[in-house]
Amino acid sequence: MTRDSKSEIRVRAAVNETIAAYNRHELDSAREQTIRIWNEHYGGSPLLPSDFDVVTTLWGMMQRLAPDCPEAAAAQEAIKGLKRQLRKDQPLNAVYDLGRWPPQFDLFTFLVQAKTLAVAQDRPLNVVFQPAEDGGYVKMGKYSHDEANYRMYHICLPATILYGASPMVLPDRNAPLPEGDYLPTMGATHDGVIRVHRETGRLEKLRASKRGLELVGEFTERFDRPIVTITLRNTFRYENRNSDLTIWREVADKLMPDFQTVFVPDTADAFKDLDFGHAVFNIGAVDLDSRLALYERAALNIFNHNGPAVLCQYGVSAFLNFGLRDEKYMTAAEWASIGMPIDTQPPYLLDNQKLVWDPPTPERVIDEVREMMERI
Repeated sequence: MTRDSKSEIRVRAAVNETIAAYNRHELDSAREQTIRIWNEHYGGSPLLPSDFDVVTTLWGMMQRLAPDCPEAAAAQEAIKGLKRQLRKDQPLNAVYDLGRWPPQFDLFTFLVQAKTLAVAQDRPLNVVFQPAEDGGYVKMGKYSHDEANYRMYHICLPATILYGASPMVLPDRNAPLPEGDYLPTMGATHDGVIRVHRETGRLEKLRASKRGLELVGEFTERFDRPIVTITLRNTFRYENRNSDLTIWREVADKLMPDFQTVFVPDTADAFKDLDFGHAVFNIGAVDLDSRLALYERAALNIFNHNGPAVLCQYGVSAFLNFGLRDEKYMTAAEWASIGMPIDTQPPYLLDNQKLVWDPPTPERVIDEVREMMERI
């Protein structure tokens, strides 16, 4: 078949008709049309990079309707060749500058941008961690190198893997970057997430691993009530944001007997003997996949403006995040500058996810929990 702009329009229209026939369960007709389109338009012609989306669609239809036909095998080989032309089998690189962005939960704001952009281009993602000026993993004065090392191996590397990306840590700041294509320079602030969401219309959602969900299920299945998690903050930075245990113990008590409260302690308290009078999920404080799996298995997750809330914010789990309104941490102008004005909700949140800007009180938390549970 002669290929020109009119024939390209015709073949795409034919593919759409084939999909419509499949959706109407006219499987014999859809099968015949799929194979005919391949043989008439692609089977004996050199393929162009612009053919990738149509050829991929045809191959997907063949996989459903005639997986053993020779055309399906030919289409699969054609896709491999097109991927080589388009470099779709080679990763996009994204550089995380540890001299500017520390190894902490801010990384997820970077990763959700990079992964979404890579998926939009149908490319794998490689995250390159570039050390700070002194060769360490954090700029001097923020916190110790030992703390930074721990966060690299317990937050940054597992987070990258959970996003389906490959991590690469350079030996020093001046080490050459790997060859290949690079995403534009990105930061770890929320305005970038808003921009990517606006450009692509979606965000690539973070999910726990299948095995992590299985293992954590052995913990959650022991309870006969829906689980509500409360994630605590108790760290040396911005101590005014640390959790008030008096408030959260009262909340946990009030949630009984309708819910089973499970506390997730701060990493600093992971191995302490914590007597909250409720279940404690200690491993979640040090193992990222286990923490994420617990959040996915819970009916609702509650945070007090702490870093781990991004696991739900960029994921699929129900959550309430309290106390973002805090002038000692960020002013109203600063919140607006990162695309999240005070008292607003990011456009990518799911129906079971909410930022509660006001500080938590037991009464407010319980009211928000009841309202959310009615919604979901």
